[in-house]
Amino acid sequence: MKRLWCLLLILSACQAFTRPDIPATLRAENAGFVLEATQIAITVQAEATNIQVTAVAAEATIARISNVNQQLMATARAVIPPTPQIAGAGVVGSADPTSVGFVEVGTATSVRDSDGCAEGLQSQFAPDVGRIYVTARALNIRAGTLMGVEWRYQGQIVHSENFVVPIDDDNYCIWFNIDPATAPFSPGTWAVRLYENELPIDPEVAFIIIDAMTEGG
Repeated sequence: MKRLWCLLLILSACQAFTRPDIPATLRAENAGFVLEATQIAITVQAEATNIQVTAVAAEATIARISNVNQQLMATARAVIPPTPQIAGAGVVGSADPTSVGFVEVGTATSVRDSDGCAEGLQSQFAPDVGRIYVTARALNIRAGTLMGVEWRYQGQIVHSENFVVPIDDDNYCIWFNIDPATAPFSPGTWAVRLYENELPIDPEVAFIIIDAMTEGG
């Protein structure tokens, strides 16, 4: 009987040693959950940071592209800048608002550096004038338009040339010029006509180069 009692005590002690430690297991599992949650949080934060960096880089790229576009436009405008609209000006051309029209067609001795428009129109020139300009203000012109000019002396063409408009503009000054090296400034009656895509623009402008003897008298 005493042996049986001892045997029972030994078995009870073995069961106590081999019984799983439930609180310790829960603590270990909780620690694993905490570690996993921490790693997830770190991963999410890293991805958010990467997204933010990508967004900032994209904004910087867009800003650079916008800046380049603005510089290109400023360069185009600097070559032949736009001019203000003229209220009540008569337009030569179609009443269609999508069609180009021309105003202030005439001849001059100079054009402004600021916009390419004439300083003042005139129809009589001295034989020693340095240059003679023909100018016009084009309303609603489009890039790629072919502008041309023909200069005539006593009905004969003495010079012609073309120019392609580089930009769209609703108010754009166009000019061509000749000088004595292009065509001798012989006294008499002259005329000049502008063309848009090889179509004549009205009016043809007549002007006179006066004789030096007449000028002196």
